[in-house]
Amino acid sequence: MKQRHVFFAAFFSSMAVVLCAFGLLYTVIDLRVSETDTPQKQVPMKMPGVEDSKTVFVAMGDEETPYFFLFKFNAIQDKIGILGISPSYEWEKIGGTVQDSYEKAGVLQCITDIQDNFGINVDYYIQCSWRQLAQIMGGLEDFGIDELSENLPVPIKNFLLKNAENIDADTLINALDKAGGLLDNRLGLAFMNECAYLLIKHNLPNLCRGPGQTISDMYSRLDTNLNTRALERFENIISFFQLSEPQFSREIIVKGDSGGAQKAQEVFS
Repeated sequence: MKQRHVFFAAFFSSMAVVLCAFGLLYTVIDLRVSETDTPQKQVPMKMPGVEDSKTVFVAMGDEETPYFFLFKFNAIQDKIGILGISPSYEWEKIGGTVQDSYEKAGVLQCITDIQDNFGINVDYYIQCSWRQLAQIMGGLEDFGIDELSENLPVPIKNFLLKNAENIDADTLINALDKAGGLLDNRLGLAFMNECAYLLIKHNLPNLCRGPGQTISDMYSRLDTNLNTRALERFENIISFFQLSEPQFSREIIVKGDSGGAQKAQEVFS
């Protein structure tokens, strides 16, 4: 009898251990299945730092009728700022126009005067002709003309864009080249600003792989400080925007405008 009691005691003890083991295994499996079934929000591997906010000054067009834009890509605030500056805009602090600064000593003088008058630090610059800009922008996704503002002047739609339904980079550059100095006004710069916004919005994931690679290939033929290291920094900034929907802030400054510095600060603050 004693041996039988020992046998049953050992048997039931073993069964209790096995049942506990199965219970623990089921709990682990159930937890893993629950975690898999629950949608997980995508979280970036790292947060943007102070180096992930950069401003670029762009001088585009021919030397007689250049156009000037400032772009700020700020991954810290999840924001992209676009500021169009008329070449005939008169500096409020130092006098003279942006065109005067450009003719005096090129883009570097423009950057110095922008920093002195607007209080904005410019990290990088690039100067390119319409032809070079067409090469840089080639391959970008187009956008529908119906996405442009309804206030777009009829001559721009009918003459510059030839009633096109979609606008690609080549169509836009040809239009700007054809317009020459005709866009140096509030409506013209607003059109250019809006096109820049739509091109960036539609092509944000490809800005580094497309235009960035072209800038790298053309580096020796461009007046720019966007070297390999700078382009890698921008690629890092763009990677943060791919995980979000960045806010856009846009403005233009034209001849006769007062408070240019305030406008610029509002765009890039």
